[in-house]
Formats: sequence, C-alpha cells, structure tokens
Amino acid sequence: GNDNDSEKFSYVSPRFQGFQIGASFVPELAQDTDNEPNDANGLRDNSFAVAANFKRSFNDYKLGASGAYQDFGEDDAATGALDAYAVALQLGFAGFTATGNYKEEDVAVGSTLETIGLGVQYAGGPFGVSLAYIGSELDNNSQEQDSFELGASYKIGPGVQARGAVLVAEGTNAAGTKVADGV
Repeated sequence: GNDNDSEKFSYVSPRFQGFQIGASFVPELAQDTDNEPNDANGLRDNSFAVAANFKRSFNDYKLGASGAYQDFGEDDAATGALDAYAVALQLGFAGFTATGNYKEEDVAVGSTLETIGLGVQYAGGPFGVSLAYIGSELDNNSQEQDSFELGASYKIGPGVQARGAVLVAEGTNAAGTKVADGV
C-alpha cells in the first residue's frame, strides 16, 4: 500500500489449523511529509489493513488461499476515499504448483488499477521450471501492461542454486503509445 515506512501497529496471529490473520493500523500515511497528527492538514491519517490466509498440505496435495483489504485512511479533498483489496489461490500436486491472484487498488478518485497474476511451476529433483503472466490496467485512461516470464532453476548443492529467467513485456500509456515492448 501507500504507507511506505510510516510507523504502524501490526499484529500477525500464530497459524492455527492452517489459518492465520493479520491487521495493521497506520496513524499517518504521509509520515515524512505530515507535520501534524490530525485531520486538518489535508493528508491521509488513520489507515488500516486486514488480511487472512490459509495454508495446508494433504498428502501430495497443497492448498493456499489469502485475502487482504486496506483502507487508505480518511478522505483527502484531492483524492477522495481510496482502498484496495487482493485475493490469491495456490494449488499444488506432485511437484506442480498453480497460482492465481487478483488485486484492485484505487489510485485516485475514479481511477482504479487492476492487476491479475497467473503462474505454474514444476519442481522435481534438482530442476525447476516456471511460467508466469502478470497483467495490469488503469481503468480511467486505458494504460495497460502484459508480462510473461519463463524461468528455470537448478540446485547445485546445499544452499546453492542457479537461476535464470526471460521476461517479455508490452505496455501502452493513455495515448496508446507503447511504453514497453520486448525482452
């Protein structure tokens, strides 16, 4: 989120039967530029976030799921009410793992950034391969980006791993001009 390195109060629970929750409260989002800890200065105060996840293995099967929500604090006259949420799911079986996630974040009034990620990987013995896609779109002015990554890894020995990846990306700005294209 937008809280950078602001002071915050956070709690993360111990994992119980695969479930874990967490929460944070940030009194001042603009920590380094906000001189007054109150609402009269026009900057966002009192942001909070909550999240939950579930992680469990059943024989050769693995399941992971998570969700999170953040309210970026009291409304700012220039940007209004802003918030974000994200959900993710991970399924695994016999060395294969598939992952999907979705995030929606208000970046300004009437402007929402949507991001989707999909990935699959296989790890067996010392070798591993993965393929991932990340796409994002800013809805108020049609900025978008698509990225694909193909990766591989090899465990050389205890604590030593060689990795490599190729990333291909393409993106356009609000005027439809390409801003990213290629490897």
